[in-house]
Parts: sequence; C-alpha cells; structure tokens
Amino acid sequence: APHLGGGTIELDGDLNELEIDSDVQIVGLGAGLLTIDASGKATDFQRAFNVAAGTTATISDVTLTGGYEVSGGAIYATGADLTLSGVVLRDNYSTDTGGAIATVNSSLSLQHTQVIDNESAGSTGGLYFNYNSSSPGSEGLLIDGSTIAGNLSAGAAGGVRMHNSSGSS
Repeated sequence: APHLGGGTIELDGDLNELEIDSDVQIVGLGAGLLTIDASGKATDFQRAFNVAAGTTATISDVTLTGGYEVSGGAIYATGADLTLSGVVLRDNYSTDTGGAIATVNSSLSLQHTQVIDNESAGSTGGLYFNYNSSSPGSEGLLIDGSTIAGNLSAGAAGGVRMHNSSGSS
C-alpha cells in the first residue's frame, strides 16, 4: 500500500485496540515510514495491539506510539507467542506495568527493535515480562540487536522487568 508511506494510522476512541486472536504477520513499510498512533490518554485508554492466548503474532517494520493503558501501553499479550522485528515503541504509557509492552505467560522475541522513551506510573516503563516457573511452557524472552533506553518508571524498573508469578525464585 504505497499510499501509506510516510503516514500515520490513528486509532480512534471507538476502536480501543486492535485485537489479534488468530495467527498473523503484520508487516509495515518500515518504522520510519509507517506509524500506528493509539491516541490514548488518561480519559480514553487505548493501545495498539492486544494479543490473545494461543496466538502466534509477528509484527515488523512499524512504529507504535501514543498508547495509554493499565498494562502494556502499546502491546499486551497473554499466553501468546509474539515476535517484534524492526519495530519502534516510543512514547507509550501505562498506569500499572509495561509502558510499552506487558506480557503474561507468553513468549517474546525482540529483534532489531527499539523500546524508547516509554513511561509507567507503576512498574516498568519499557518491557514487563511476567512468567510462571512452576508451570513452564513455551514462554521465553529473547532480545537481539535491540535498544531499550530512556524508559521511566515510578516503581521497580525503567527498562525491563522479569517477574516470576509463581512466587518461587
């Protein structure tokens, strides 16, 4: 879709988020060429993507910005297999965990991805990765050739927080 080059897709208040509930590959034109702006704010919580359990999703070559949610300002995934490649997550916000991304019992791979200048009023301005070691599955975290910088948090971590929800260490 050449007409989207250099453009921004703005999500409006009626949509709230794009739900991914089946296996999918979302390929943009390049992080510098295509932006998805969730247009979230304190009075209108919105994020770009909610990835459902049992789903395998790959998102590449796009910028995600403007998310404002309780957990996972730009992306929230639970029980999913999520890969981000060539993605920029910038200027997203959460009131609790994961200014940019929050995952629960999911597998997450960041490849050549930038998680920058996100914020959380709770814990973890950048990436919150929640796993359960007493119930191991396919969950895992891989960060390769990626940048995580400039993320702010009022709580536990600015950049990345890995949390074992089983209560054991």
